[in-house]
Amino acid sequence: MEALVAVALLAAVLWPFYALVENLYRSAVQLELIAEYPRIERSALRIIESRPVRDSGSLEIEGWTIDWTSEADGEPQLAGGRYQMDMHLIWVDIVTLRARRDEYSRQSTHRRLAFQRQYMSPEDLMDN
Repeated sequence: MEALVAVALLAAVLWPFYALVENLYRSAVQLELIAEYPRIERSALRIIESRPVRDSGSLEIEGWTIDWTSEADGEPQLAGGRYQMDMHLIWVDIVTLRARRDEYSRQSTHRRLAFQRQYMSPEDLMDN
């Protein structure tokens, strides 16, 4: 009986200590994820910028799941090159990133310059 009481007292004393250690561990893991996020965010933006124009997508980077959406902010503008042969549609995109890993998630919004090449024949240029 005395052993049972001793175990109960030991458990009562150690339970708060265990809760404290668990809380510290969770905080350390979350701080690590918070510190890692800017690098993952930059990598995701570089990958998105290197892809053809799309409205949304999903990426996996080092255990992070990144979902993104993109929408144009205003109407595309036609811009010409030096000899007007290679034209581009240019616009500003608003890109929303949603990143998650384990129980941590974060969302951020970015603006980027997007473009799409427009090929024009000399006949099309003569009409303008």
